[in-house]
Amino acid sequence: MRESNKATQAFEDYFSLGPGRSLDKLLEQYRVQSGNKASTPTLRKATLAKWSSSFGWQQRVAERDAEIAQAAFEKVKEQATETGYAVWQKRIADLNSLAALLFEEISDVDKRWLPDVKQIGSGESFERVDIVRFNSALIEQFRQALGDIASEMGERVKGIKIEGKEGAPVGFTLDLLKMDEDELKQFIANIREALGSSDA
Repeated sequence: MRESNKATQAFEDYFSLGPGRSLDKLLEQYRVQSGNKASTPTLRKATLAKWSSSFGWQQRVAERDAEIAQAAFEKVKEQATETGYAVWQKRIADLNSLAALLFEEISDVDKRWLPDVKQIGSGESFERVDIVRFNSALIEQFRQALGDIASEMGERVKGIKIEGKEGAPVGFTLDLLKMDEDELKQFIANIREALGSSDA
């Protein structure tokens, strides 16, 4: 099904409602507009539900929210040298603030689970089913903020590059995360032996 101009406008109006948006709120807005003689894409909830299901409104909302958050994050990064973000402590402090803000958003069940509708059947036998979708884009933004903090703190070291004399490459990298407990113990024992130490 091709998205009509009316369906596109309805999605934009739906998105503009912001967090807590719903088809009922959009329909109420359209009824008010219609009472004021303004044109609206539709005055039927079934039509809104069909458009939402057919054109993936919830997924589009999640993607656009993620794009907006990413664009804001990129703008902050661009202004880093002008606003002090070249300073490590400033980056950590603001990443912590960002993570706290995102965690607050995630803690709100209405932002963690987004209402959606599914259409079962077609034509006269069309049935609307209310469902909820997990807001994976919001969670991913939170995970990225935590990852950025861990990277800034040096906690994301996954391997050790082994170099030979005067920095010459030896030709392999140890991935500590893939080692089991016995392999790690043996690796540590080998390092201690090479350094001439048996201390714990």
